[in-house]
Amino acid sequence: MKRAAAYWRQKKYLVLSASRTTDGLWILGKPCFAISDASSDIELERAIWTALEASQIGISHPRNWDELPDPLLDLAGVKKWSAFSKGASCLHIKEEGGRIVLIPTRNLGPAEGFEDDISRQIILESSARETLGASVRRLLTQKP
Repeated sequence: MKRAAAYWRQKKYLVLSASRTTDGLWILGKPCFAISDASSDIELERAIWTALEASQIGISHPRNWDELPDPLLDLAGVKKWSAFSKGASCLHIKEEGGRIVLIPTRNLGPAEGFEDDISRQIILESSARETLGASVRRLLTQKP
């Protein structure tokens, strides 16, 4: 299984790879991309595939949790999670067995984070990869 996350904030798509630690937690990391709203679906799609390809299982469990959100916050140009989460939307992306699962989330605020909303999830076959960028864009920017 491969995972990534995409965020929408201030007219930018932020795409990050996700990897599973030896303790079983999924954490965000590099590579990460900031894609302008004016960019094409193809550019967004390329960033997502690159992030998915970099996803790993069995990375070392972090010792310093304070540094984990840094790639995301750096991309967004903010210093604190509370500033980032205001007005952001999030989408979890999973690839397994030739299928891509896009899981929108609900923004519960800085203290609670993002909660999966599987009632709105979309499953794409890998053969439909040309619709990945458009699907991610739509799920991140539409109101639930």
